[in-house]
Amino acid sequence: MPAAAAAAKKKSKPNLPRTAHIQHRLEWQPISEIQKAVRNPKKHSIPEIRESIARFGFTEPVLLDERTGRLIAGHGRLETLLQMHAEGILPKGIKQSPKGEWLVPVIHGWASKNDYEANAYLVASNRLVERGGWHTEDLAGLLNELRANIPASLVGIGFDEKELDAMVKQLTPDVGPDPEQRFEAYQEGAIKQIVLYFEGAQYDGIMPRLKRVAQHANVDNNSEAFLAMLERYEETYELATQPLPELTAEEKAGAPAAPADDDGEWAEDV
Repeated sequence: MPAAAAAAKKKSKPNLPRTAHIQHRLEWQPISEIQKAVRNPKKHSIPEIRESIARFGFTEPVLLDERTGRLIAGHGRLETLLQMHAEGILPKGIKQSPKGEWLVPVIHGWASKNDYEANAYLVASNRLVERGGWHTEDLAGLLNELRANIPASLVGIGFDEKELDAMVKQLTPDVGPDPEQRFEAYQEGAIKQIVLYFEGAQYDGIMPRLKRVAQHANVDNNSEAFLAMLERYEETYELATQPLPELTAEEKAGAPAAPADDDGEWAEDV
């Protein structure tokens, strides 16, 4: 490569500051001595952070900038601790000195080059987590598993029931009312069905009642109305805290498809 081109290429590289080798150390620091960053545009959901700390304990130390002596990461956790400290609620993961001071785990050893780099890292430590996003299908499956097996499983993790239900609905294929389309989706395992048998008189009375439930629950199909009734029953009798019974292989697979009538239409399910 010609010398001029090599020099031009070298100049084109951004001249970013380099951080020297970092030797981290953990220190227990009085909560009253920890100073926040001068500027921090990040908002925090303190009630949700508090629920998380109450459930799991204080699990993530905050990070100090050795150059400024101020916090560079962990402002939401610190703000939550200060609130709990004012109320005298000591969470797991926080120590107390012989004098009763709260001692917070603080990571030392990192120092910014200047105020610009400090502010840049403050933004990066928050924004890069947001940019990652989620694998929605895996997340919904994991949260559903938690919800099915652990009481109050969504407390303190940043997701609520409505968000999980919305994820599940988004992932559930909208096969529409076409009978052939529904049957194809059933054969592929994309949807499953529960077949309930009623005598004629029972059926005539059940359908209007089911429609009334759907209207009250603000849903537009029988499946969601059925789910709404299950949730209300479990809530009324506090069944959500009890373990779920084991299903047979046939029950896990789903009921067989309803037979077609003489016109080739699939029997209406409830």
